[in-house]
Parts: sequence; C-alpha cells; structure tokens
Amino acid sequence: GVKSGNCKAGTVIDKDVTHPHIFDFFMYSHPGMKGTSNPCHYFVLRNGMQLSADQIQCLTFSLCHIYARCTKSVSKPAPLYYASLLATRAHHYQEKGVRRDANRNIIDIVLQPVGQIPKQLFYC
Repeated sequence: GVKSGNCKAGTVIDKDVTHPHIFDFFMYSHPGMKGTSNPCHYFVLRNGMQLSADQIQCLTFSLCHIYARCTKSVSKPAPLYYASLLATRAHHYQEKGVRRDANRNIIDIVLQPVGQIPKQLFYC
C-alpha cells in the first residue's frame, strides 16, 4: 500500500465482487492524495478488437495518464474528461425551452441551437 492507506494506482478488481455474466471490473487508476480513494466501475459493452481482459484494463489505465490538465494520473480515462468539457461548451450554444401540457406538466425539454455554431475546433 501507500502512506495514505489507499490501494496503489493501477489496482484492478475483476473477480468476486463483479458480475458473474458481464465483463466488468473496478480500477483504482490514481493515487489517493487525501482521504479515501474510490475505484471506477467499468463495464465492457463491446469488445470489437477482441482484446483480453488484461489488455483492456491496461489500455484503460494508460488513458488515465494522458489528461493534459493534470501532471498525475486521474480517476477516469482522459476521453471522458474531454467529452465532459465539450458538452459543457456545447451547452452554451443551445437554448433550452420547456413544453407543457394543459395542466402545466412538463412534456419535454427542447434544445435548439442559438444562432450559428462557429466552424472551428474546440480546444479543451
């Protein structure tokens, strides 16, 4: 272990506490700096490249080391953080409207683009 008492970064749990018929695993991908570390729970929905469990777990762990905003490994793979940043930025280009029925109950929420979306790349 480490001084904090947390599991080491890269620790994978893929037996005993996982689903018996679904390919899932837990991973501690970053060292706990303060407090208790929480593992991320991963579910493999499709394995088109037919990677082994070890290969998928190593790839997942590697992706936790490439987040440009942090010099240490992070808790989730970097593409998840980038997707979240992009969704936050895209939110600013949408106008939210709520449709209600005669009793003022919400039917659905309508999102429409606000003006013209710029034709440029989003840098996170």
